[in-house]
Amino acid sequence: MSKETLTLGLAAGAFALALYSVMKGKKKSCVSGVSANTIYSPAVCTGSEVYCSGQIALDPSGATKTIIGKGDISKESAQALQNLKTVLERSGSCLQSVLRCRVYLTTMDHYASFNAVYKTFFKTNPPARVCVAVKELPLGALVEIECTALSN
Repeated sequence: MSKETLTLGLAAGAFALALYSVMKGKKKSCVSGVSANTIYSPAVCTGSEVYCSGQIALDPSGATKTIIGKGDISKESAQALQNLKTVLERSGSCLQSVLRCRVYLTTMDHYASFNAVYKTFFKTNPPARVCVAVKELPLGALVEIECTALSN
């Protein structure tokens, strides 16, 4: 089985699990927070799962759409992960409950620097993860991170 097939299968399974949870009568709740746009929620909780939208290194004060450490992959990575941690905590979860992360980098040249920061947030038992390079990200960010976690 190819990596692409496995990745698609895992994504479909996660979606099916979320849909199943919602369909079983569990209520969906949205979590507020800082996001680059107002057309989506920073996270959605479906009972036992938390689905976090992609987090970039936005200034958490929310006063402006400013990227913290803009242009520095280490600083942007740390702020994006801190923003993800905050969204998880507002959702009743935490980094230790993350099942899978999806990481989007604007170049794979940032892979090693991103990993150096990532491992400071996930020190033991890191979640499953995919990391891909994309052409560009919102507001010119260098990194975006989304995850699926268990509710605590």
